[in-house]
This record gives sequence, structure tokens and C-alpha cells, in this order.
Amino acid sequence: MIGCVTLDRQHELMGTRRFAHPTNRKARYATRHLAKRYDAWQNGTITFAELDASVKGWGNHVRFADTWSLRKTVFRRLAARQKRAADQ
Repeated sequence: MIGCVTLDRQHELMGTRRFAHPTNRKARYATRHLAKRYDAWQNGTITFAELDASVKGWGNHVRFADTWSLRKTVFRRLAARQKRAADQ
């Protein structure tokens, strides 16, 4: 097709760069943070009440911004991580 340029090519022509979506970065960070808290609870470093407060606090923090997909992604990743750990 003459005159048709793909989206990737348009970004190159306009001189802009595409970065990873911020939600992916936030999901990775939140998953790591909550996973560390979960591991600390498993090791007996913190109590369940502290873990529960941490998870609820983070959930309420991001709920204020109406980020349902971020919460869903992080909790899904945490569940998958716990399942992998249980299988080992």
C-alpha cells in the first residue's frame, strides 16, 4: 500500500521513542515488594497481621487511583509465584 506507514515506523519518523508501559514497571515493583513481605512472613520475620496490613495498605493505595488491572495483575503474579514455590 502506498502511503501506509506502520505505527512503529511512524514513531521512528517522528523522532520519538517508545518505552515500556509504566503499569508493567509498577506491577513488577509491587509484585517484588509484596513477595518479599510474604517471604518474610513465611520465615517468621514478620507477623501475619503485618503482612495483612501491608497487602491491604498497598491495595487501598492503588485503589484510590482506580487501577483495577494493576491490582489484578499483581495479585495474579503473586498467586503464580506462591504456586511455583509450593511445587518446588
